Amino acid sequence: MTQLQRARTAADDVDLVNQAVFEVDDRHACLEWAHGDEPPARSVSELQRSMDQGTHQFATGELPFARLLERINATHCEGPDVDAA
Repeated sequence: MTQLQRARTAADDVDLVNQAVFEVDDRHACLEWAHGDEPPARSVSELQRSMDQGTHQFATGELPFARLLERINATHCEGPDVDAA
């Protein structure tokens, strides 16, 4: 299995989460979900809120994201890839 590229910095991680929020919102609109309270939307929104508030904690376990969001999950689980060139 190929190792996913993790974010290299906190700013990169925030950018990935912002991209994920956009993707979830876009999928939400495309699927015409009746409510914005589905687990993926709620999970990404909670993650974004904790990052914005400075309360996010890395390495606290798996996030409930699908393959689309695995880079965020890898960074969450292993921390930023600060050694990447």
